Amino acid sequence: MIINIPIGADGRIQSQAELQHDEHSSITLALWDEDNKGIEGLAYDLNNDRLYVAKERDPIQFLEVSGIRASLE
Repeated sequence: MIINIPIGADGRIQSQAELQHDEHSSITLALWDEDNKGIEGLAYDLNNDRLYVAKERDPIQFLEVSGIRASLE
């Protein structure tokens, strides 16, 4: 598991719950140097352990990062 998202009895994410950064593993995606031209969107494919990263412009990019869980172990 990468992170446990708090889910209420109704199946919804508990928006008032807090996640503490120091309690979880993390990775840094240092892909671009420009200010305000970085990552615009993220999606994670749990079944195939892939992180998808979208960059909106200058240049437009869609990247796939494989092995996220493995790298945190």
